[in-house]
Amino acid sequence: MSKKIKKVAVIGLGALGILFANQMRKNMDFSDLVIVADEKRIEKYKNSGIYANDEKCDFNFVTPSQKQIMKADFIMIATKFTTLDRALCDIENLVGKDTIIISIINGIISEEKVVAKYGKEHVLYSIAQKMDATRQNQSVSYINMGEIRIGLMEKTQEDDLFAVIEFFERTKVPYVYDKDIIKQMWMKLMANAGINQATAMFETTYGGFTTDKIVREYAIGAMQEVRAIANKKGINITQNDLDMWVNSLDKLNPSGTTSMAQDILAKRHTEIEIFAGTIIKLGKQYDVPTPINEFFYNGILEKEKDF
Repeated sequence: MSKKIKKVAVIGLGALGILFANQMRKNMDFSDLVIVADEKRIEKYKNSGIYANDEKCDFNFVTPSQKQIMKADFIMIATKFTTLDRALCDIENLVGKDTIIISIINGIISEEKVVAKYGKEHVLYSIAQKMDATRQNQSVSYINMGEIRIGLMEKTQEDDLFAVIEFFERTKVPYVYDKDIIKQMWMKLMANAGINQATAMFETTYGGFTTDKIVREYAIGAMQEVRAIANKKGINITQNDLDMWVNSLDKLNPSGTTSMAQDILAKRHTEIEIFAGTIIKLGKQYDVPTPINEFFYNGILEKEKDF
């Protein structure tokens, strides 16, 4: 009998965590979806409420230490990369021998950490992209929900892949099965290196990327550096691929802000290490100059000094 996902856990209620968990909860039994958080966060969430496009989200919370937690069929990790190590420990009680795990964290390295903790047999590749969700406190607003792209890490995982596809169909979560998921992950890194870092550095919106010549030039320049590294690694990202991404970014809500820009404005530490930090290291490894990513790296770290 093929796998069927019933019991689901989400950890991380940032913009994407709220967006996708809310979409799932509207199409699931209340007890079948749990949000994993510590007691302090749960109290905060219950007191302030959680909202998606002004709709209150009624979530079922559990703490990591609850021994009676169900074993989940499916776990979505939606934390920041900076708290991934903690999240991997916090979901330990939910992971059974058949649990499927995806990470929708930005960058190209979070899966490595999940695999190191739980093994390849549990993990599918995934990225979340093309959404324009903006979070303010515990309220998320968006026009474009975007999509989750999923792909195989091992050929033996087809049952897991089909189970996730059936679950996304049932809960109306937008998704794409991508046979070339590694290329897609690199293209998402390319896009983030441009839009996230440029809007954070210049403290602007998606509209700033579209209309401000300097923001746009720096963003696209950073994207070109990622493309050059990918090509050196044998990942064929073309100029047409880059142009397609720029066109997609131009269509996002102009008043929306990227997660990194939101972090800067809220004086929170950013995920600069998984963007420019990773790109600079790979640039040195593959002998590709990365001056624009270095500019973003140094500039954003300077902004963070007083956070």
